[in-house]
Amino acid sequence: MRFKWLLFTALLGLTACSSSSTSTTPTAPPFMKLYATSFVSSGTGLAVFAPPFSASSTPSIMVPASGTSGLAEPGGIAIDRLGRVYTINDATSPSVITIYTTPLSAASTPTTSITLPASSNAYGLTLDGSGDIWASDRAGLGSHLYEYTPPFTNTSTPALTLTGAANGLNDAAGMAFDSAGHLAVAGETTSNIVVYNPPFSASSTPAATFATATEAQGVVFDSTGRLFAVNSSGVIQVFVGPFSNTTVESFHFGATSGFCISPAFDAAGNLWITNSGGPNIQEYSPPFSGTTTAALTISNGVMNNYGVAFGP
Repeated sequence: MRFKWLLFTALLGLTACSSSSTSTTPTAPPFMKLYATSFVSSGTGLAVFAPPFSASSTPSIMVPASGTSGLAEPGGIAIDRLGRVYTINDATSPSVITIYTTPLSAASTPTTSITLPASSNAYGLTLDGSGDIWASDRAGLGSHLYEYTPPFTNTSTPALTLTGAANGLNDAAGMAFDSAGHLAVAGETTSNIVVYNPPFSASSTPAATFATATEAQGVVFDSTGRLFAVNSSGVIQVFVGPFSNTTVESFHFGATSGFCISPAFDAAGNLWITNSGGPNIQEYSPPFSGTTTAALTISNGVMNNYGVAFGP
């Protein structure tokens, strides 16, 4: 929390001291708001929290899970460089990816809705370095990874599909790309991580498959290429590459009660995770080690929370 606040105040200081400034009103850095989805069919489907964050933080924006909002048991969330918000919704059949422009409001509706091919338990969503959408569904050896390339429309279809056993997938959950384009996928009931090397094709198979402590839910890479994986027992495991079938964790921390699902880093390098068993959102500050504990827990305005991301 300390690192993020120092960055936040430093940026505000630069704004206030600029000789060309025409306003003394401080403004928040553009990508410091916290976005969190809740896996619900009614109530708040997407909550936005404005900095500075504290244990008493409450959402500044709440988008309901409803027919008009397009949110229906939203899971994974991603935000692109232009501030567009992407969610994947499991309650629809098949699942639907919804895209929104910011700023959001309680009346927000999707600009684009992409219907996945026949899918089951579609929770995972991420963007690669080119801005392509990647979606995953958790269906055992029938799991899929779908890649969509822009421009996105209501009639978009996958540019690439990876399917189950043919591509080494089993119960695909959260996904993440590192800076070199390697793709890590969490295997939920198989309790493992599979890593694919680019370029990707219909015949891609994992370059590495290694075990996690319990059911893997979400993954994220830090700026140095370390892989952080969260799982159903609340443990956050840290893996250091290069990755292989014999990779084991470097260390772990967290061990919070509940069911941790999605991790994300903010601009200052703090790690945020969703804990649907809390329900709450927790922040962990660097440097990370086996003794790291949560620096902050936000419980207000969250319910059965799933995805987390930072945006404008």
